[in-house]
Amino acid sequence: MEPQTSDPSPFLRANKWSRFFHGWITELLKKSHKQGTLDLTDLYDIPSYLDATKLTYKLEANWFDEMKRSPQKPSLVRATVRTLGWTPLLIGLLLIPIVSINGWMIFSNN
Repeated sequence: MEPQTSDPSPFLRANKWSRFFHGWITELLKKSHKQGTLDLTDLYDIPSYLDATKLTYKLEANWFDEMKRSPQKPSLVRATVRTLGWTPLLIGLLLIPIVSINGWMIFSNN
């Protein structure tokens, strides 16, 4: 899907403080407040490094393969692992105990 207009995101021009405090989005919030809502044409173009078109097609192909392999019970997890590999899943599994311990430490001190 190609962008219809050339409206680059102000995030790309924002300094580190504006990025940290989300100051770069102020104009969009003002426009939303003034109009009451936003249309797709009001949104900024996605930077090319965030475009997920190729990944979307790859996931779609893997999903169709998965539906052919096991039509009764296709697995989205299996299709996703074929698309992205095991790394994101393993990182997520490693983060679960860290987040759990962090939450336990925060709430046990009260």
